[in-house]
This record gives sequence, C-alpha cells and structure tokens, in this order.
Amino acid sequence: NVDGAARKIRIVLNGLNGPITVNGVAFNGAMNSFKDSLSDSDIAAVLTYVGSAWGNKAPPVSADEVKAIRAEIASRDQAWTPDELLKIPTKGGAGGAAPAAGGPPSADQLKEWLKAMPADQLKALLDALQQK
Repeated sequence: NVDGAARKIRIVLNGLNGPITVNGVAFNGAMNSFKDSLSDSDIAAVLTYVGSAWGNKAPPVSADEVKAIRAEIASRDQAWTPDELLKIPTKGGAGGAAPAAGGPPSADQLKEWLKAMPADQLKALLDALQQK
C-alpha cells in the first residue's frame, strides 16, 4: 500500500473541510466530494498523477485501494476534518494497522506497524497506554 493513500483517497471521496497545514503552509477552505462523480479507477489515476507530478515521488494508487476504502466508509456522508484524517495511519493498509483475519498480529507485524506510524500518533498511543 502507498504511504498516505488511505488519507488521500478519503479526501477525494468525501472532501475536506477546515484549517490544515501542509509542509508548513496553512490552508483554510473546503474541497468537494468526488465519490459520486469519479470511479475508483478515475480517483486512482488522479492520485497517481499528482503523486508523481511536480517532483513528487509517491508510488501509484490502485483502483482496488480506492474500492476498499470506498466500501469501508460507504455510510459516511460528510467531509473529513484535518483532525479526523490525522488519526488515520499513513501506512499499513486501507484503514490502518488492523490485524489480518485469523488472529492477532505477530510481534514482527506489530513492530512494523509501530515503525510505520507517524510520530505524533505513536506518542499519542504511548501516552494513552501509560494512563491506563
């Protein structure tokens, strides 16, 4: 799975609303939802293009990735907020670091998921665990 695809796909599907800072530049606006007007392959093509244009070096996004996230969030009818998106891991699968069906993750899988987790999310997780 591509780094950040889980967030990017959600933004294109449902839109984005509210103040957000990207690479040190602050934005405050809204992006429309395209879930009703673009197919999974269209969204994958747009995200792949943006991910490789203008010096970007993101791997391609597949229509299957878009399809999986579209199904996962099918009941959602509102735009994402930046705070909601920051809770979604940038690596580890369409919806995040969930164990595969058939049992809990192995120690190696858990290590990889924790390594892939953004630092702010890892800190929040560790803080929450210390409070329990």
